[in-house]
Amino acid sequence: MGTILRIVLVSTNILLALFIFQNGFLLKRQEISSKSSCSDAHAQPGQHCWMKQQYNRVILILVDALRYDFLIPPKQNKPTNSDSPEWFYQGQMKHVGNLVSSGKASIGTLLADPPTTTLQRLKALTTGTLPTFIDAGDNFSPDATVNEDSFIYQASQLGKNITLLGDDTWLSLFPNQFSKTAAYDSFDINDLNSVDDKIAPKLEEEIKSSESSSIIIAHFLGVDHCGHKFGPSHPVMGDTLRKMDRIISNSAESMKSDDLLIVIGDHGMTSTGDHGGESDNEIQAGILVYSKKRQIELPRRPIHQIDIVPTISLLMGLPIPFSNLGTVITGMFKRDLQEIAVGMNYEQVKRFAETYATQKNFGELHFHTARDSNTMEDQIDTMSRIQTLLRVAWTQFDDSYINVGLFSLVESVMFLMTNEAMSLEWIIYRTGCALLQAALLTDKTDSDGSARTLLLMTLAVSCLSSIISLAHKALQIRFSFDALVSTRAIVHERAI
Repeated sequence: MGTILRIVLVSTNILLALFIFQNGFLLKRQEISSKSSCSDAHAQPGQHCWMKQQYNRVILILVDALRYDFLIPPKQNKPTNSDSPEWFYQGQMKHVGNLVSSGKASIGTLLADPPTTTLQRLKALTTGTLPTFIDAGDNFSPDATVNEDSFIYQASQLGKNITLLGDDTWLSLFPNQFSKTAAYDSFDINDLNSVDDKIAPKLEEEIKSSESSSIIIAHFLGVDHCGHKFGPSHPVMGDTLRKMDRIISNSAESMKSDDLLIVIGDHGMTSTGDHGGESDNEIQAGILVYSKKRQIELPRRPIHQIDIVPTISLLMGLPIPFSNLGTVITGMFKRDLQEIAVGMNYEQVKRFAETYATQKNFGELHFHTARDSNTMEDQIDTMSRIQTLLRVAWTQFDDSYINVGLFSLVESVMFLMTNEAMSLEWIIYRTGCALLQAALLTDKTDSDGSARTLLLMTLAVSCLSSIISLAHKALQIRFSFDALVSTRAIVHERAI
């Protein structure tokens, strides 16, 4: 009976230790299913829903794996030596350069949060949230529906039509939310052209149509597939980028005066064409914004990818998605609307932070939401602080939980090695350890660290006891060995 009880108690401690380790290592963001509504914000005068729509249509061209330096015009970054590995991907987009020179287009760096896998980037680009590393497995999941609020959902709810062309991943994320689709499989990396060649004429036709959707999304795959197959430093990459350059140029030319063209990459790629990690080449995607009716100046600093979400939402007269953490790109709004846009964005982020802090017992968030932020600068600063705090919580390993989990595991194994019988004291001790471990798991915030400290002290005492016990056993073995040697020597002497 004692042996069974010993195994049960120690096994419980080991399982709880593994769960503690998992809580620190396998970070997973907890979703909030709430949705924004038109009544959440004080609308502009004469508007029933947040901000007046600024453009009739948004044309969103997503070039998979469009790294920032792929987008730089020739005169700024063209290598002079054809033997240079950069020769094939830098300075290939001449038409983009012409758009920028016209003063109506602007390019910039769009920072993607890791993991830099397509599905996670699409979630971020539509919801404004920060997927974690453990979510990366969803990239190959057949059921990866977005349940959180998104600008796709908001547009659909307000009766706006959305057209999707290209990568069929969007259909699994947002089922039944597109009014028109021409979607194709995205996993054949050996196919560089067929998807792009199919959707390019459809995109031009949709842009020219007088009955097209309010939001047109075209997701091109050729650059990404070329990177996987050949890498960026290959003649085929130059061909692929020049093709995309022509598609962007044709789209800009076909636009109406009250349309907005946004070209973005979901992530970049390494020198070998891979992505998924957090190197500079993987997280630095490109962005181009073009409007015929007014000049748009993107900031010189890198833009966070999630900043696209509140920007598109307000420009199209939509509520900002409830869980969004992005900050509006002020340069894309008229000067007299910038303060209004930031204010609406601030109230939305604050509303989400308060909800998350209450539901998840995240006390530190309350400190930031309680701050008085009356100026546009203060509001942007507060949103940045909230975003940074949650980015740390969702995308960085919790070393303290990893260490406690490993220490608990080591202590349990040492206990099994050194204690063959279970006294009443040890039963009480092991039960106490299990309760402390459970307390740490049920209250992961452990803001004052009391449960963690008490557990570590308890584990340290047990480990010390096990070390003393092991040392005692080692000495016993040594004495037994010495005695055996002495006995054999005496027997040998007597035999002589």
